[in-house]
Amino acid sequence: MTHYLLVRLKKYSLAILVLAVGFLMITFGISNQQNTSWYLASVMILVTGSIIFLYSNNSMKFSFGKLITYIVGLISIILLASAGYRIRNTITYDSNYKKSELLIQENLNCIRIAQQAYLKKNTFYAQSWEELEKFIKKSVITEVRSKGEVPLRKLTQEESQYLYKSDLQIDHYISEHEAVLLSKNSIQFPEFINFQRDTLKLSFLNAQFLNKIYSKRRNKAHLGKFCVDSLKYIPYTGAREKLKMKTINQVLIENEKVALLEVKGLLPFPKIQGSKKRELIYLGSLSVPNLTGSWE
Repeated sequence: MTHYLLVRLKKYSLAILVLAVGFLMITFGISNQQNTSWYLASVMILVTGSIIFLYSNNSMKFSFGKLITYIVGLISIILLASAGYRIRNTITYDSNYKKSELLIQENLNCIRIAQQAYLKKNTFYAQSWEELEKFIKKSVITEVRSKGEVPLRKLTQEESQYLYKSDLQIDHYISEHEAVLLSKNSIQFPEFINFQRDTLKLSFLNAQFLNKIYSKRRNKAHLGKFCVDSLKYIPYTGAREKLKMKTINQVLIENEKVALLEVKGLLPFPKIQGSKKRELIYLGSLSVPNLTGSWE
């Protein structure tokens, strides 16, 4: 009995294997929402398995069964190749959509940072891309670098004499300005050897967008190098489409004069492949003083 079952199993093993593959493909297609080509290929494989089963059971002539099997098998391969191409195409499309979405969000965030710095310096926003790009490239910012703490004590007589050229001891706690002056002579006053207060003039571009930390974050997110001249363009459009930027210098809102900014554009790809509807992405508003992004 066991020998008989093994012989029968061996006889139908190929048919069972092909049928199992067909059923698994249909199950996978349903759970992963595959396209029509995938289901047709699955059906063809099931037909192939059925023909092999009939041939194995001597219910079909060898030559006819072999011919049908080859034809159906060839059709299955073609359909599977077509389905595989479409799947790869969909994966590539989704990847490009996500990359473009992330890049345009990052560009809008950079525009926000630059416009906030421009507003702080001028009390209004840059009204054109040329004006904003010039500010990013040429603007200089002031940065105070501090090191060490001011001692919480009064000046000594020696420190008073050094600072004020007087034998009279100044009766007050050390100020930050006095600590800076004493640090210039750290040999005589070693307590201030590590005290530092420096005001530096830095390029806005280098300090904000070309520093190591920001560059490393962009590389990690696969956003490429920062480019000032690319901020105005919608990614993946070959510099054919620009973001639209509008500003209002002063508007009275709740008895306060404020500047308003809005930057908006359409994502380069529809969210659903094959659709013609592209999503709007924007930053700021021309009705309220708010620089929140639509994706936040």
